[in-house]
Amino acid sequence: MGGIAGGRRWEIGMPLLIVGAVIAGLTVGVRGAGELFWIGAGVAAVGAAVFFSAPRRP
Repeated sequence: MGGIAGGRRWEIGMPLLIVGAVIAGLTVGVRGAGELFWIGAGVAAVGAAVFFSAPRRP
């Protein structure tokens, strides 16, 4: 019963991946936005981990 089902990977992982990548992309060249870049990169990493995680089989 544990883990994220296949449908949940799309519902949770994909938006996190997109939002994190957009935040990181928009702040990559902005002076003083290094912390915001790393927050966006972290959100994207969590989203990618959830999205690309293999579904568990019973």
